Order: sequence, then structure tokens, then C-alpha cells
Amino acid sequence: MLITLWLTAILLPSAAGADGFRARLADAGWESVPGGNACHLVHRIPRLGTLILTQYRDDRLVTTFVTRRPPGADREGQLYRQATAWQSGRRERLTRVQARPERNALRFDGQISALLLEGLEAGHEMRLSFPDWQVGPLDAVVSPVAFRPALRRHLACLGAATGGDPPDSRSESDRAGDDGGGNTAAPSGVAAGAAPERRDHSPNPADLGATIRGLGGGATPIYFGHGTARLDRVDFEAIRRLAGQLRNAGHLSEITIVGHTDSTGSRGYNRALGLARAIEVRNRLIAEGVAAERLGIRSEGETAPVADNGDRYQRSRNRRAVIEAGL
Repeated sequence: MLITLWLTAILLPSAAGADGFRARLADAGWESVPGGNACHLVHRIPRLGTLILTQYRDDRLVTTFVTRRPPGADREGQLYRQATAWQSGRRERLTRVQARPERNALRFDGQISALLLEGLEAGHEMRLSFPDWQVGPLDAVVSPVAFRPALRRHLACLGAATGGDPPDSRSESDRAGDDGGGNTAAPSGVAAGAAPERRDHSPNPADLGATIRGLGGGATPIYFGHGTARLDRVDFEAIRRLAGQLRNAGHLSEITIVGHTDSTGSRGYNRALGLARAIEVRNRLIAEGVAAERLGIRSEGETAPVADNGDRYQRSRNRRAVIEAGL
């Protein structure tokens, strides 16, 4: 649904009173992030959300957008590709977007992801528009400024991941697809009517913690609420402690944040939500002083549970992010 920005977002008031999000040109930037069997292009808009364009080793493309501001009710909007203010050209509608208040992560398949990638590489903006969001319209613009340097790093990451030459990103639209091979652009999400579930911030680290090799101890996972990638104050303190350990462990060269989910929702949605959780923890670690280039991300989705997903309370332990690190 969007390809986001690392920038200072500014509200652009309009006649309709919409919340408008656009990066200042001086602040625009993209980031290439390695992630195990995939490479990611990451952009975020503070106060709105983060866009992750993921390319796997088999050339599949998937785009995930996680928002900190889910809509107040079921909403329908449009995703457009358009010329920038300094270009000429018409706006092109790419797909209809449906958003729901219980889903803060949206997922786009390979066809739409390829169009986003090609448009940004060609210097076009992406615009996500909803006539109603929370208390009014929402209009978010993704700028192509500084996209190409990140794309070069992204292609180098893909070359390293596959052990060969980086692929030509402009040919991916012929080969990209989602988990099921479908071409629908509608985001998949958590099944409706799921029971609310509690968070547990005090599990046994011996059972759940991922050992951070080189630090000599276990790391208590960061836990998340149902269907969300939001962090709270308890998480901030835990991440602050982790960041202090990682800053003092410069010998660790392979640090990966791994996102997990319970089994509620589709496989594709859970993979996207796990990735969004990993990104949120990574962003917080960076804010606490850990160098961005040391931090990779990966999603296991629902495939690595540590508790019974059939129990609505026990499965809250599966909604987590953990740190894996090695020499």
C-alpha cells in the first residue's frame, strides 16, 4: 500500500481537512536491509507507518505496510502512481485498497509490488488516498527522492544472498508472485471475530529467549498485542537494555531481529506482520544508538511457535520478536 519514507513527516492541511503526509526533500531517504532469505527496501513516515518492499531469493516480491494509525472503521481507498511536482504526466490508479481497524499491516502481492518498484525507479511518486480514515481523509505521498542509491544497495544485497550477480530489478514484474500465485492486490489480514488476547511480559526466558551468542545470556522476547506491531513503554525499556548490550558487543557482526506471530490469519499476512514487528524493534534499537548497518531482519510468521496456538491465551506467547546474534 505505500512505500514509505525515513523522513520528517509534515501535516499538509487541505481544503478537505485531510491528514497529508509528505517528506521534505532534504529529509528523504531509503534504506536497504538484509534479511536472511530476502532483502528489503524500507521507508517510514513518522506518526503514520513503515513500508517494506521485500524481494526473496527466488525473486518473489511482496510489499508490506504497517501503520501506527489504523482506521476507525472499515475503509476503502486507492493507490496511485503519479508524476512529481517537477515532472509532467497523468496520475495512474494501481489498485483499490481495503483497510480494517483490526489490521495494522497490509500486504500487496508481486504484481502491485513490481509496479511500485518500477514506478519509484522511474522517478514517480506513489500516493495512497482514503476519503475517510479516522476523523477525516488521509493522503500519503511516497517520494522517489534518494530511492536509486538504496536500490543499488538492495541489488547488491540480492547478489550476495543468491551468490550471483544482482538481478535486473526492471524485469521482476514478469516473475513476481505471492505465496499462492494469485494476482489480487487486496491485502490479506487477521480473521474477523478473533477473541481479544492478553499480553504476557514475564515469560520464562529459558523457554522463550533466543540466545545472543557472544553476550553469554538469553534475551527475553519483545511481545506484541493481537494483530499489531506496536511497541509500548515496557518494550522500550527492554529494548533499551538490549541496545546497551549490543553497543558494547562490537565483535558481533551478525545481528538479526526475527519477527513471529500466532496462527490467526493467513500465512501471507502472518509473514508480513512478523516482518513489521522485526522492523519496529530494529527502528527502536537504532534510536537507542545501535548502528543500522549491524541490524538485519527476518520473519518466521507462524512457523516457529513456542506455545499452543489452539489456546487463545497461550498463543499470546507466539506474538514476539527475538534477537539472534553471532560472531
